[in-house]
Amino acid sequence: MLLDFTDPPSKGERLSEVWRRLHGTGPFSMANEALARFCEILNAVEDELSGISKDLAAAKAGNTGGRMYPPDEMFQIDRDHPLITSYRQTGHITRFGKNGSIEVAKKFGDVEFYLAGTDGRTVSDLLQEKTNESP
Repeated sequence: MLLDFTDPPSKGERLSEVWRRLHGTGPFSMANEALARFCEILNAVEDELSGISKDLAAAKAGNTGGRMYPPDEMFQIDRDHPLITSYRQTGHITRFGKNGSIEVAKKFGDVEFYLAGTDGRTVSDLLQEKTNESP
């Protein structure tokens, strides 16, 4: 179901639509499955609702033009965590757990969206497991 907007929707409204669609398709069992679906949904929402043409070259140069783009390996961070893959984005950190979980948090911590993997564990659970394993 496509939302009916008279004015172009804000980024926040578009993100809400991404979260709604992700909840309707998940949970996922593997990180690559979650990442692929996340990218597919975000691109679809932006194509349908943003009114801004996709320009990957400009986006990689830091000029998004107001369009949101999915995670790209160029922006991968925290490569030392065995259970989580994290990506830096303009205003968020997006994390994918090996179990298919997803978490999107503002750069300064507040989680805006999460989806547990098929095993019921969230990215936060996986991060806690790693912390508990440390001596």
